[in-house]
Amino acid sequence: MATKLSSRDEIRIYEERYKYLYYAIAFFFTVIMLRLWYLQIYKGNELYLYAEKNRIWQEKDRAPRGMIFDRNGKLLVDNKLSFDVVVRTQYLSDKNKTIQKLSKMLSVPVDDIELKLAKAQNLPIFYPVIIAEDVDRDKVAMVESNKLFMPGVDVFVRNKRTYLYGEAMAHLIGYIGEVSKPEMNKLNPLYDMNSKKLYMSDYVGKFGLEKMWDLELRGMDGARYVVVDANGRMKSSDEVKAIFGDLPSMKSEPGLNLVLTIDSDLQELAYKYFKDGNRKGAVIALDPRNGEVLTMFSYPAFDPTVLSKNISPGLLQELMDSPFHPFYNKVIQNHYAPGSTFKPLIALTALEEDVVDENFKTTCTGKLWFGNRYFHCHKKSGHGTINFHDGIVKSCDTVFYRLGMKLGVDKVYKYATRLGLSKKTGIDLPDEISGLMPSSSWKLSRLGVRWMPGEDLSMAIGQGYDLLTPIQLANMYAGIATGTIYRPHVLKKIESVDGTELGSTEPEKIHSIDLKSSTKEFMLKALWGVVNEQSGTAWWYRAEGLDIAGKTGTVQLAGITEQDIYKKCENLPELKRYHGWFVGFAPYDKPEIVVAVIAEHSCHGSSGAAPLARDIIKAYYDKYGFVGRKKVEVKEMKTSVQKTPQGDIYE
Repeated sequence: MATKLSSRDEIRIYEERYKYLYYAIAFFFTVIMLRLWYLQIYKGNELYLYAEKNRIWQEKDRAPRGMIFDRNGKLLVDNKLSFDVVVRTQYLSDKNKTIQKLSKMLSVPVDDIELKLAKAQNLPIFYPVIIAEDVDRDKVAMVESNKLFMPGVDVFVRNKRTYLYGEAMAHLIGYIGEVSKPEMNKLNPLYDMNSKKLYMSDYVGKFGLEKMWDLELRGMDGARYVVVDANGRMKSSDEVKAIFGDLPSMKSEPGLNLVLTIDSDLQELAYKYFKDGNRKGAVIALDPRNGEVLTMFSYPAFDPTVLSKNISPGLLQELMDSPFHPFYNKVIQNHYAPGSTFKPLIALTALEEDVVDENFKTTCTGKLWFGNRYFHCHKKSGHGTINFHDGIVKSCDTVFYRLGMKLGVDKVYKYATRLGLSKKTGIDLPDEISGLMPSSSWKLSRLGVRWMPGEDLSMAIGQGYDLLTPIQLANMYAGIATGTIYRPHVLKKIESVDGTELGSTEPEKIHSIDLKSSTKEFMLKALWGVVNEQSGTAWWYRAEGLDIAGKTGTVQLAGITEQDIYKKCENLPELKRYHGWFVGFAPYDKPEIVVAVIAEHSCHGSSGAAPLARDIIKAYYDKYGFVGRKKVEVKEMKTSVQKTPQGDIYE
């Protein structure tokens, strides 16, 4: 039987064990005290600095984008200082209260601020989120004076892109915007090679030249170290220097500057013509001797400065829903039926193929029966017996119906290809489209049906499947006038910040058109007659002393009945009114400028498009003169348009 131990005996047994526990506790306390001594005394200063450095952030010093100038050195795009209000969510003590305060101070809706913070959720919590850009000085002062009561709120100063010509240069120059993830993935392989790697919140070119030359315009971002306090506000440089001395930094390098071939005065002239007259359409003027683009304008347009900021969803949607497509650069991104501006190509093809000669005549009664229907001339009463020259000058449709029947689409396609109409021009701008020049094989492969003989007639007056961009038509007329087509370009040269030329665009021939001398002489005289002979469709808008040659055109937008074909276009709803064209050049015998104008829904090429082409050529002449010609006073010869026989469609 086991003996029961007393309480005292049990204590004696465990006493020996407890002393080891005491030793262990004493050991651990000694280790902790030694560790505290090591951290606070021996390593105290070093660790204090290390803790302080946890408040040091490397902040990107964004490089100013390169500036953009016109051909004469006028500044088109600049950078100016902008004050941005930012929030670092890491330091927000009362998020809702801070948002409410910012909303009142900045006049920014609460929902907009919350949306911006929500979009930044995937960013590091210390990352500054821009709440308001380009804030005026009064609001900046209000924010600065209240920062103590709004932890996490700060004001940054940065360079802001400023487009000095607004809508006048919108489609040409484009705009910048915050980079998206797909853009980062696409661009970074190239940008990283040039030490210009993109990060979220970086800005890149989204449109036009800003997009095309983004890598060159971006420059090289630098970096600097900043110290923030417990509320996320940056400390002054004196405080930082007192604690850490001089922190390392890397200076940013500004982007390269672009000098364009564009003349800003001609550009503004085009802008005022469309803007003040509430017109829609586009214009391009180029130098046929080298392909330099002098003017490129499309309207309606947009304000690139507004789009480079955080545009409101409402305004963006309004622009996108417009039936007049303000986001399209219509010079290169929209194609149209060329109407009667296509007739010179038909005439040229007929002469070069010896289908007819310069003495070709026909009779126009106002309509021509072919197949199972009438094809109408724009003059209801007809032109009577008419020769080839007058057929072009008066734009008689019957003349070209008969030429279309003789030629067929494939012969026309051969010369259209030589004149560059079957593909893109290759201009140094993004998103150019190629237009459409049909052939019999194209229709069979694309639509699965044969080309019909009646389609030759529609094709011959620039209707049917013919779809061309304004820049293609300008190039075509340059080729007819000079025999050579150059690749159009808007970049003249690239310069460093100090003005050193780093590269330039050399003229590049892309097509040569070897016309018979008799063909060229006939074409130039006929196109001169369109403007300068009293029976010409553009005679009303000539200018004495300029020797302009060209061709008007009017384009029906939809099939209409025989009863409605001669009804007055101005009485139609705006979106159903005809487009007006004019393409011309000057001086006619040695061209220095080619202008193509499309005036949407203007009803007539003569009144809707020709005046702008004339004014641009006159402004060019007034500024630069014509080589080898003594400068004379140019007289505008516009005559009040007389009433013409009822029932005619006018070019």
